[in-house]
Amino acid sequence: MKRTLGWMSILLLTAACSNESFDESDLTGAWRGHDVEIVTSDPSLVSIFKKQYSLHKSSVLNFSENKTYSFQEMTTHTSTDGKWYVNDQKLLITNFGDTVAYQIVKLTEDSLITSSTVHFDKAANGEKLEVEILQTYAKAD
Repeated sequence: MKRTLGWMSILLLTAACSNESFDESDLTGAWRGHDVEIVTSDPSLVSIFKKQYSLHKSSVLNFSENKTYSFQEMTTHTSTDGKWYVNDQKLLITNFGDTVAYQIVKLTEDSLITSSTVHFDKAANGEKLEVEILQTYAKAD
């Protein structure tokens, strides 16, 4: 686990320091959920978040050129749609009036890795925790 956290930190530091830029059109098309990595200092949260994101591998995220997106989870047949845009290496997705920001860690012709962080206070001792969720997608078309 420590080794994984170390490698993830190096990956994120490298991505954060990268000047690599991309065109928004690089995101257009369908992306199939591939993997989810949960990074946190509290091991008990890893299993909770893994369960929460367990359907990621059966999901498809489609970004259209007109800046709309659709999300479909194939197992439960859940779907949603909204708008998307990129600002300063962040993918911003808006639906139902809420906007969620995902750091684009990596974007290639056939792979997309995003990172988002959840912050909360741990009720038992008031300790503040962060949970980073790294989602990997593979190009579907």
